[in-house]
Amino acid sequence: MPNNSTTATPKTAPLGNVPDRSAFPDLSDSEYHSLLSSERCRVTLAALAELEPPVDLNDLAVAVIALETNTPVSEVTVDDLVSSTLHHHHLPKMNHLDVLDYNPKTKQVR
Repeated sequence: MPNNSTTATPKTAPLGNVPDRSAFPDLSDSEYHSLLSSERCRVTLAALAELEPPVDLNDLAVAVIALETNTPVSEVTVDDLVSSTLHHHHLPKMNHLDVLDYNPKTKQVR
């Protein structure tokens, strides 16, 4: 596969919308650092900052992929792996920390 550095996609997402420490006053320092230690969690928080609740899991997955790949949302399709990791790992973790309200039955974030 050729390496064309002029069209390479950035490996890190633009995370200007990730809330700072003051947005999570009820989290311990350990919980806060655990939450933001995962790039996928940081990207998910950035995506949620741009979406109106309630947010469907598939819509969130598309927004996360768009940020991770620096691709317009209109050009992104749902990726089952991203949806699955959000559903089974990242959203439950954030829900447990009371950072967001995720209902796994309806697959919606509020």
